[in-house]
Amino acid sequence: MTRSDRTARRPPLWSPYRKIRVRDVLRELTFLRDHARRRTEWDNLPRPAVGWGRPVVLFPGWGANGRSMRFVRSYLEDLGFAVHDWGLGRNIGDFRRYLAPAMERVRGVSEAHGAPAALVGWSLGGWVAREVARDRPGFVRRVVTMGTPAVGGPKHTFLGALVHGLYTDVEALEAEIARRFERPLTVPVTAVRSLRDGFVPEHLSRDDWSPNVRHIEVDTTHVGMGSCPVVLRHVGEALSADGPRRGHHD
Repeated sequence: MTRSDRTARRPPLWSPYRKIRVRDVLRELTFLRDHARRRTEWDNLPRPAVGWGRPVVLFPGWGANGRSMRFVRSYLEDLGFAVHDWGLGRNIGDFRRYLAPAMERVRGVSEAHGAPAALVGWSLGGWVAREVARDRPGFVRRVVTMGTPAVGGPKHTFLGALVHGLYTDVEALEAEIARRFERPLTVPVTAVRSLRDGFVPEHLSRDDWSPNVRHIEVDTTHVGMGSCPVVLRHVGEALSADGPRRGHHD
């Protein structure tokens, strides 16, 4: 493959896109209304036995730990999946700090179960999950992301200004993420995104460069994704798309 071919495979740097507006962030407050209306929907979620004990690793979003994904964990366990936390505590958005130990965590879970793991990531957690799958596809069955910035990293999200200067250089990180697209992400990805997302603009959650990505649009806020019954159903269906598979390779 020539250099020009590789460059065509990766996304451009996304500086022309609009910044998050205050009204976008305020729209997240509708999560409280949504949450109050969802109890009946949670109770009515389908719970077929489709997990077969297959491993799943959960990756929380920026500023959150594993408890933030308790609804996702509970539902996937009801379906019969063996659910594991990413084991790295609170996600403070430092990609370079997390990638190597996250890969080791996924490798350990995969080897313990004798099967590749599915990865489910929320927001920036989904971004780490994607890159683990890019670097170690033999240990990953598929990836599901929820409101994840597939391109650009945190730079053009609401959290970009908070992350910049505290944990990492978002400009350098954006360029590094674009370069990483030169190695295609071949593992199947289901990307759940919402037009109501006030933190991550939905166009940043779209990956038109990787060869095996399915996009699903939902109607929920960013902070409500982890408890939204429609999102949970899509996550369960994505992880149930293929049957049990044994063995892994690097």
